[in-house]
Amino acid sequence: NHGVLASERELGQPFSVDVSLDVDMDTVSDDLTQAVNYATVAQRVLNILTREPVSLIETLAGKIAETVLAIIPRVDFLKVTVHNR
Repeated sequence: NHGVLASERELGQPFSVDVSLDVDMDTVSDDLTQAVNYATVAQRVLNILTREPVSLIETLAGKIAETVLAIIPRVDFLKVTVHNR
């Protein structure tokens, strides 16, 4: 229940998130432990969305970006888009 207005926090509103990653592929291998685990990324994003509310979707996007960068150090570029429907 993110948002500035009390009604947004009380009633809630639907959000969706797009996360685009450009990952360093210089050390490409078939080793699963070196791969990006997209299920882990999705779960971490969901955890952030359902945690303590924030006022701004920009803050939400920033928290998501920080988390993804912390778990995937090989990211060269990251784009997070939070959609408020």
